[in-house]
Amino acid sequence: MTALPSDSTTSVVAPIYLGVSDALNHAAQRMVMDKYIMDKAVKDHRASMLARDLHDGGYGPHEPRPFLRRVLPFFFLSSKITEARAALVPTSNTLGCSWLRSMKNFGANDVPAMVGQLTDTQKLLDGSLDTTSYAWIKPLGLIAPIEGKNRVDFLRGQGIDYIPAYVAEHSYLNPERLSLYSIQVNGFSATWAVLDGRWVTAVENPSWTVPMMEAYGVGAGASWPSDFPSPELVIQALFAPRGTTTALGHPDAPDEPIVDLDTLKATEAYLMEPMSAPIVGLSNTRIDPRFWLITASLTILGLFGLAVAPDTWDVFQLAAAMIFSGSLAAALLPLAAPIALTQRRHITEHPYLPLERSPKHKATRSRRLG
Repeated sequence: MTALPSDSTTSVVAPIYLGVSDALNHAAQRMVMDKYIMDKAVKDHRASMLARDLHDGGYGPHEPRPFLRRVLPFFFLSSKITEARAALVPTSNTLGCSWLRSMKNFGANDVPAMVGQLTDTQKLLDGSLDTTSYAWIKPLGLIAPIEGKNRVDFLRGQGIDYIPAYVAEHSYLNPERLSLYSIQVNGFSATWAVLDGRWVTAVENPSWTVPMMEAYGVGAGASWPSDFPSPELVIQALFAPRGTTTALGHPDAPDEPIVDLDTLKATEAYLMEPMSAPIVGLSNTRIDPRFWLITASLTILGLFGLAVAPDTWDVFQLAAAMIFSGSLAAALLPLAAPIALTQRRHITEHPYLPLERSPKHKATRSRRLG
């Protein structure tokens, strides 16, 4: 690898100090190199099927930040914490996304001139170098270019150690707030990430995520806690409607498949509460058809008796009226009268969790929940 750019502004534009452990630095560099190898394999050998959602297929490689959303749990909660400053970023820790610049775009004589231009710190400072905007995910030792991403893998291929760029520090969740769990439920297996013991999301690419998170200090491999809702309930919630009173959805990322365990617990407690309902309103309950046949027959019989009985047949009319009214009441009883007391979950048309009892609704008084 080459040394630092050697122009007179190097002392002004200094390398950033990553300040992470050797293990985390190695994991970050491994992720960067793996993405570089994957992007190159897809481009040169059409291996997009193996890359799955980590590559954008025919549209080219994922840009660094969308890529990190697929491998870092709850990355959408990362935010900018400093203004951008000119610095030299280590190529080995910088994710690339080469849509344009590669060796195929230049003749052999053009490469040195292009390398010199892209590593000229004076051009960075005077604005004559193409715009750069790099997000330094400081807790992880990763740099994710937003503008100026095409040059990264080109310079990596030329053995350049540092890239001049404008860099802003970005946050990431503290490792103590995260935990990883391996889930096995019947034939279902998955890796889930949990934030603050509350928010659950699936880790879609564990071979990329787990090494990075373990190096960061995130606990992994523990069994699913007994005080959490069961994995079966979490799986069901992933297929339920999204909303403030349902468990699926995070207010800061409503389209992400994230389950709120607190809302799930509140919903389960709500569904276990006793509630009165008519018999026909109970789920998994069916009235024997013979009941309807008998009550309908008696109702018709009583009505017929009232219609044909002479006025002098007082006793017969009384009996017919009793048969008619009794059978009609019996027929209406399961339809209208809330005579069954059961848990709310056993009622066919049970309402959703009330808004005032939703933990998610209470938490939205502050904008960010992460």
